[in-house]
Amino acid sequence: MGNQPVSDELAQRASSLGVEFVRATLLERKVIFFRAQNLSE
Repeated sequence: MGNQPVSDELAQRASSLGVEFVRATLLERKVIFFRAQNLSE
């Protein structure tokens, strides 16, 4: 993957999704949450 931490598809969606992009990034990177966290604005 080199210096690009996310897939090309996810990177293309970044500018238009805002918070939903953050959530998708965390899911793709398999970030572990120890409790449910509200990711809305």
